[in-house]
Amino acid sequence: MVEKLALALAHKIKKATPEESTSEEVLAYSLSIQLNGIAIVVSSLIIGLITGKGYDTLIALVSFSLLRLVSGGWHAKTMTTCYWLSTIIISLIPHLQIDKSLLLYFCIVSFLLVVIYAPRSKEENNIPSSALPYLKIVSVIIVCIGFYLDNTVVNLALFVQALTLIPALERRCQP
Repeated sequence: MVEKLALALAHKIKKATPEESTSEEVLAYSLSIQLNGIAIVVSSLIIGLITGKGYDTLIALVSFSLLRLVSGGWHAKTMTTCYWLSTIIISLIPHLQIDKSLLLYFCIVSFLLVVIYAPRSKEENNIPSSALPYLKIVSVIIVCIGFYLDNTVVNLALFVQALTLIPALERRCQP
C-alpha cells in the first residue's frame, strides 16, 4: 500500500530531478518510511477521535514516539505489519483501564528494560557508539518523567515501547 505510493512518488521525483545522486530505490524506501509514519499517526488519531479518546491517543503517540526515537527497538518485517501493529497498539492504549497500584509495576519494568537494553542500535543506523550512553540516559529520563507524571496513557505507551527493546521478542515476532 505505502510502498507503491512511495515508488510512484520516487519515480516522479527522480524524473523531475535526474541529476540528483540518490537512487530511485533509496528515495522510495525513505519515502515509504515517512508515509508509513504519517499513515500510523493519522489513522490512530482518527480512531481516537471517533472513540472519544483523541487527546489520549495523541498523548500515547507522543510518549511512544519520544522513547522510540532515543531507545530504538525491533521493527516489523514489512511496512504493512508495522502499520497495523502500530495503529492497533496506539489506538488501544487510551482505552485500557489499569489500576493505579499496578501502574507502578509497569513503570518499574519499563525502567529496567530501558536500563538493560536501551538503546537498541544496529550498525546500519549510523549512530556513533559514543552517542549510545547518552541515548540510554535520555531513555531513562523519559521513563522517569513518565513515572513522575503518573499518567496511565503515558506509562502504558512507554511500557509497550520498552517491550520492543527485548531481543528475544524481536526474534519471536519476525518470521
